[in-house]
Amino acid sequence: MKKFCPLCGTENKEDAKFCKECNEPLFNPNANEINKEEDRKNQIQDKPERKVAMNNQPPKFYKNPSISTILSFFFMGLGQIYNGQIGKGILFIILYGISAALIFVGVGFITTPLLWIWGMVDANNSAKRINEKLANE
Repeated sequence: MKKFCPLCGTENKEDAKFCKECNEPLFNPNANEINKEEDRKNQIQDKPERKVAMNNQPPKFYKNPSISTILSFFFMGLGQIYNGQIGKGILFIILYGISAALIFVGVGFITTPLLWIWGMVDANNSAKRINEKLANE
């Protein structure tokens, strides 16, 4: 009786202890290893790389709200770009440039700090919304 790998399905020799393709341990349920089979399943579920292989779902990439806020602190619009909102980030960069130019007229002294703070708050909130959406998928 040949053994089949429970992870990749590769056919292995009867006396094989490990799969020749993926090196996964092979178990014989007829040899008092039924409890070990349950333990193996639990171990596989604890390994994130195994989860991806078992359910064929791509990994989820969460955004760190602190990083997006810090990026916007140092350069307006960079936090939005980090969040994957490229168009919004470019718009913030353009608006910040216009606002900085308006400093020479005097209005920029009010608009520039407000826009800077708005950009940081928006980057943080956007990252949190993106994470909530990913978590609910």
